[in-house]
Amino acid sequence: MRIGLSRLRLLAQHLDKLEATPPEKRKREFVMGVWLERFSCGTAACALGEACFIPQLKAAGLRHSRFGSICGTAVPYIVRRGKKHSGTDAAMHLFGISHSDAHVFFMPRGSDNDTPGKVATLIRMYIASEKAAA
Repeated sequence: MRIGLSRLRLLAQHLDKLEATPPEKRKREFVMGVWLERFSCGTAACALGEACFIPQLKAAGLRHSRFGSICGTAVPYIVRRGKKHSGTDAAMHLFGISHSDAHVFFMPRGSDNDTPGKVATLIRMYIASEKAAA
């Protein structure tokens, strides 16, 4: 299996665990409209923001920029060949996916991907289609 697909599987597993956790017990609120954002009342993250907290993906180079002093936004990024790629470009490099696939998984799409479980399902469908095509 392609390394990018293995990484996507890790993310899907993380999102499944997040989905199974009651929202009030989660470390971060799941919000597809932000990468990572710290508020005075807590932190929010999208699927790619959540990926920044998976040890294996961190070991592969995924990071997030620093938050502001108390509140602020952070952006996921990865450095490849000396160049910093952020947001969906980081996802493309980390997971080996196309720009359009990165948008399906990591950009807000209304009710298609507004929960961790829905994003995990989209990722699993993608992995299955990639395996079938191989």
